[in-house]
Amino acid sequence: MASLSIVIPVLDEAAHISERLVVLQHWRRQGHEIIVVDGGSRDASVSLAQPWADRVLTSSPGRARQMNVGAAAASKSILLFLHADTSLPSAGAELICSALESRRWGWFDVRLANKKLPFRIIAWCMNLRARLTRVCTGDQAMFVSAATFAAVGGYPDIALMEDIALSKQLRHRGEPAVISEPVTTSSRRWEERGLIRTVLLMWKLRLLFFLGVPSERLLEQYYPELAQSPAARSVSTNTHAQDCYRHPEARILVFAKAPLAGRVKTRLRPRLDNADTLILYQAMLRHVISMVSEARLAPLQLWVDSHPEHSSFREFENLADIRVQHGADLGERMAHAIQHTLQEARVNSVLLIGADCPVMDASYLERALIELQSGAEAVIGPAEDGGYVLLGTRSAMPGLLAGIDWGSDRVLRQTLANLRRSGVPYRLLATLWDVDRPEDLERLNREGLVLDQPGAQAR
Repeated sequence: MASLSIVIPVLDEAAHISERLVVLQHWRRQGHEIIVVDGGSRDASVSLAQPWADRVLTSSPGRARQMNVGAAAASKSILLFLHADTSLPSAGAELICSALESRRWGWFDVRLANKKLPFRIIAWCMNLRARLTRVCTGDQAMFVSAATFAAVGGYPDIALMEDIALSKQLRHRGEPAVISEPVTTSSRRWEERGLIRTVLLMWKLRLLFFLGVPSERLLEQYYPELAQSPAARSVSTNTHAQDCYRHPEARILVFAKAPLAGRVKTRLRPRLDNADTLILYQAMLRHVISMVSEARLAPLQLWVDSHPEHSSFREFENLADIRVQHGADLGERMAHAIQHTLQEARVNSVLLIGADCPVMDASYLERALIELQSGAEAVIGPAEDGGYVLLGTRSAMPGLLAGIDWGSDRVLRQTLANLRRSGVPYRLLATLWDVDRPEDLERLNREGLVLDQPGAQAR
């Protein structure tokens, strides 16, 4: 039987988290793993979860982000996304594995904890609707093969309705498997808010979501008390905070690798050993994050290839928007990040940069944004080594990053050829240099950039 990674997003669940996780321990004994992802709890959720989970991670708030972080850390071939107030049937693992022998994703039917007739009717309607539309909600414990989840790019980064949005992507990959043995979820929201009021609110929110109302506004209606908390305010870009950006409808995406020795800037060896290379990389990443943050040009997103919970990423003050890259190669990961960011409300352009160009400054970034606002569909900042240090775009442009020999001196030339074939108007910025080769270290030291980091000077 295949093994599962059970991803559980939590926020202020100290009152119930221990008992919820205790009942899952037989899953761990069968070889499955439990990953708890905390979204900024102000109670003891993290410490209470640690004895009962294989991994307890932290992320910026928002179920979509938390579940993406958990999926990125998962080691099993099947992902099961479980809300903290939902209980699985005892044979759930066997049922999931059997269902995925012929399908790629699916969910459970659901029943509410309150067994009175009105609650049974609500559950029946939820199950019928899910089967007819092939769209499930988070209460129904969605499961999906890890490969399929990665192929669709994970959960869209939205404040609410993330399960509906992911279902709509997955149903294009194949019919769902629906397990009739139900999960049991809390009926608290119906009991506290009233049956009819809650049902009408959910219908209203689904309609507004279909009509394109930003998920942040839906969150304010569904969780009015949570929407006022500091954690929820950082789920999405705060409208008032955007007022202080010069280009509030743009986004600056910084692509980074997890800061692990032996994995970053490997082409600088043997001039620098693994430890010194790591120090240098971390210093350059701090430099670019600080430069972008202080410039206040546009909201910043940090896209990491793995280990989003790494302590180095958490040291950046006020950087709540940390996301996980998805894709088989650099081109796919860049294309995924660009597409998903442009799909967000009130975003009309993106700049994507790395951490290895210390001569890039705020004026260079603003020039790129101005070019996009002036009619260019794409803007590229060439690098001296044949690649580029910046890519900006106003649309996803499928195929732009396909067929590129990443890491070679042909990257810029091949990307420009793709642009010309598609007839897309583009602009080129001034050529800059980045730190990729041993000879770049002398230049880095000579120009006195980045770094007073011990051991990171060229030898």
